[in-house]
Amino acid sequence: MWVMLVRVKQGLLRAKLVLEDGREYTKEFYWEGDEFLDFHHLLSGEPARYSVEALEPCHLQLFNLADLRQLPDWPRWYQHLLEVQLRIKEEKELLLLTGRPQARYQHFRDNFPVLDARVPDHQIAAYLGITPISLSRIRKRLKELNKG
Repeated sequence: MWVMLVRVKQGLLRAKLVLEDGREYTKEFYWEGDEFLDFHHLLSGEPARYSVEALEPCHLQLFNLADLRQLPDWPRWYQHLLEVQLRIKEEKELLLLTGRPQARYQHFRDNFPVLDARVPDHQIAAYLGITPISLSRIRKRLKELNKG
C-alpha cells in the first residue's frame, strides 16, 4: 500500500472518525496550501483510523511518499511537516483538555476565521468536541456580548 502526501491546491477537506454508533468526530480540516499525510499509518503500518472527505470541490496533488523520500530536500520537508503537525496537535490537545467550550470556539474562530463560514456548524462542533446545540448557544452568547 502506498503512503501518499496530499497537497490541497483548492477546496476544503475534513478528516473524520465515525464510531460504530454513528457519532462523528472531526480530527482536522485541510484547505488551500495545506499538506498532510497519515503519520500513524506511516509509522505503524496499521490501517488509517480516519477517513478524509471533500467538503467542497477540490483540486489536490498526490505524491507517493516513496518517491518523495528520494528527493534531496526530503529530510527538511519532512521535518517541516512534523513540526507543523506537532504544533497543531499540541495546541488542540491543550485546548481540549483545559478549555471550556466557549474558549475552544473562540480559538477556532480566531485561528481559522475562513473556516467558520465554510464549514457546516455540526462539523465545527464535532471538531471542538461539543454538540451543535452548544455551538449555537455559544455563538448567540458571543453575539450578545459584542452588542453591549
